[in-house]
Amino acid sequence: LGGNFRIDSNSGLTKIIHTQSPQSFTNYNASNCKITGTHNLPFGELGGDFNVSNNSGLTGLVHSASTNAFTSYKAHTCKLNSTLDLSMLTKLGGEFECYNNIGLSSITHSPTDEVFTKYWVHTCNLGGVYDVSMLNKLGGSFNVSTNPNLKNVTFPLSTETFANTSAGNDAI
Repeated sequence: LGGNFRIDSNSGLTKIIHTQSPQSFTNYNASNCKITGTHNLPFGELGGDFNVSNNSGLTGLVHSASTNAFTSYKAHTCKLNSTLDLSMLTKLGGEFECYNNIGLSSITHSPTDEVFTKYWVHTCNLGGVYDVSMLNKLGGSFNVSTNPNLKNVTFPLSTETFANTSAGNDAI
């Protein structure tokens, strides 16, 4: 399994069970389904465009380590909760959208030199100090608004340009 995997817009699909695959992914799209619980992604070569958005019962994502570059990572408007651990994705970048997950309290990243053009984690439950300092080329549109417990954001020393930032609650 690899390449362009699309199973999106299947309103009756509640679970996908994958086995490990050595193939490289350029697109993984399981958006607009009814996936519930934790979705396991045992792929060592996941990258490109990743989209599991609009799965209202999806509570967690478990990834395997991958060094492939991401052009987008979208898991918005789900029911992700607790911590989303993305530390094993070392080339995350592009458009990052994990907004509208009211139970999501933190996201763990590893250092990356990939360019971010969008980083939206608004309308979640981030709290305290949110650290994105390891995202060395963070820029573009940055939005962490509507996280009522967010107190501050630690940004990287980035050479990228920010089009806008939005944090609300005086967090920036």
